[in-house]
Amino acid sequence: MRERILGPAFGALIIAAMQLPCAAADYGGAPAVGAVRTMEKALLRSEIPPVQRDVLSTTVSNVVVSGNYAVCQYNVGESAGYSVYARSGAVWKRISHGGDVPTKESLRKLGVPASSIAVFAAHGGLG
Repeated sequence: MRERILGPAFGALIIAAMQLPCAAADYGGAPAVGAVRTMEKALLRSEIPPVQRDVLSTTVSNVVVSGNYAVCQYNVGESAGYSVYARSGAVWKRISHGGDVPTKESLRKLGVPASSIAVFAAHGGLG
């Protein structure tokens, strides 16, 4: 009964929506996503002059983790950028940081494997 009410146009709309690129959002295991977010917030806060720490807000969003690599977006006040992380053991280390969205080529130069780059591309972590 429901199929007749919604009709084929609704089915076509659902298929079209499924083909849209993924909206950027956190992706990966919750512990890894949380660890990258915590590390990035700590590093961002340490880079803000002490007199501005209570004035400028910092946010970290769109954390995408794949294997031992991660990308994330950050905002400090009105400024925004991206960071790339690599994990060694249990420790995440920032290996790139700046205003430009990471590209496949920039990630390759950092040593990020193609499999992780593909995950970043699929989940909104690349420009």
